[in-house]
Amino acid sequence: MIIGFSGSPIKGGDIEKGLKAVLGPTGVPCELVRRAELDMKICRACKGCVETNRRAIDDDINGVLDRA
Repeated sequence: MIIGFSGSPIKGGDIEKGLKAVLGPTGVPCELVRRAELDMKICRACKGCVETNRRAIDDDINGVLDRA
């Protein structure tokens, strides 16, 4: 699965249209994730992710990673 991240706060805007135009023709299952809809905290540079490939911070990003 390919996950496309939109950092734009505009739902259905040009960024999302561009992501869909690029990801759609791949033939691979794709999902669009909107940053504005996620509870994503700032990295604390604790390096907890180094061994696990998971965020040590409890936010929505690990849920997105589970879908990939």
